Amino acid sequence: MAERDNSLKILSENRQAGHNYFLLDRFEAGMVLTGTEVKAAKDNKIQLKEAYGAVLGDEAWLVNAHISQYSHGNRENHPPVRNRKLLLHRREIDKLLVQTRDKGLQLIPTKIYLKNGKIKCELALAKGKKLHDKRETERKRTAEDEARATEFLRDRQFIDLLEAAPNRLTTDQLTGLLRPLPPRLYSVASSRAAVGEEAHLLIGAVRWHSHGRVRHGVASVDVAERRGPGSTLPVYVKPNPHFRLPANPDTPIIMIGPGTGVAPFRAFLQQREAAGARGRNWLFFGARRFTHDFLYQLEWQDWLQSGVLNRIDLAFSRDQRSKIYVQHRMWEARRDVFRWLEEGATVYVCGDAKAMAKDVHATLLRVIADQSGRGEGGAAGYLRDAQRAGRYLRDVY
Repeated sequence: MAERDNSLKILSENRQAGHNYFLLDRFEAGMVLTGTEVKAAKDNKIQLKEAYGAVLGDEAWLVNAHISQYSHGNRENHPPVRNRKLLLHRREIDKLLVQTRDKGLQLIPTKIYLKNGKIKCELALAKGKKLHDKRETERKRTAEDEARATEFLRDRQFIDLLEAAPNRLTTDQLTGLLRPLPPRLYSVASSRAAVGEEAHLLIGAVRWHSHGRVRHGVASVDVAERRGPGSTLPVYVKPNPHFRLPANPDTPIIMIGPGTGVAPFRAFLQQREAAGARGRNWLFFGARRFTHDFLYQLEWQDWLQSGVLNRIDLAFSRDQRSKIYVQHRMWEARRDVFRWLEEGATVYVCGDAKAMAKDVHATLLRVIADQSGRGEGGAAGYLRDAQRAGRYLRDVY
């Protein structure tokens, strides 16, 4: 009599089951076959000659199978069970799954293997997810720590950290915790054609309150309060070849620059005036209040009177009950904005990237869609084409 082969050949194994669940009773489901040939064994599916078993997510579907429970988990010595009532059909497997779920358990396939020349499928009753898995716990702890750190750092500075966690530090230890201050980049607000060897900068001193402390912008307040006439500062020039006037001086331009974002447009008009350029110029400017924040007011008015500046639209957000921004003025003038675009105007946007630039971009899309009848997709394509052609340029920060 031939010796029986008790070796196992794993065909498919669910390696994550033990990590994701508490595994309780284990079952072995064997296929009832007239032959032992396997037609296919891949992608977690076993296709047999006269039976079929599949692992689909957390469900095991078996047709014409019998199940016998392990004796205390002993895989080698459990007695064979050949009771006809243990022959399972698809509907009976479905019933077993429903019963296990009603008790808060799940039937999880753990492996499919070849044993004694027959296909077997090991199933395990699983109780919930392993909430105390070390990796999961560590991941949650790390996420919570990062969330607390982010919340603490929001609108705080290094001095707040020293106050929250006071410690005695040497000079080297203190400076070792800090990175070098990055340079502050400011748009040059003048043209050499108008001011010679000078370079004019438009710097708004940044001040705010947070967490019971008055805060100051490092570079802006240094210039505004700590430096006086005759003081010196280390500076360097960083060229911006992608934000320049059109090569053709007859090209019309639309300049959108609220707040200190208006700086390069002063340089643009100085250059165009000095060069005698015939291109039309339109400025959208915005600030909080007309009386305190209208930057370069007299110069814009002089250029309007002389014809260098053809049009200016102003938005002072706090001078009336409802806030008005440059994008609102753009929408009000949408017919003329689109007409200028159709006539080849180049659009420039300079200033805040977090809100203003996004709102201006969205308004340009609305204007194009509304005036051209192209819809949202057509407007987006129109603006992309203008950008590729160098007719929609942004310097935002």
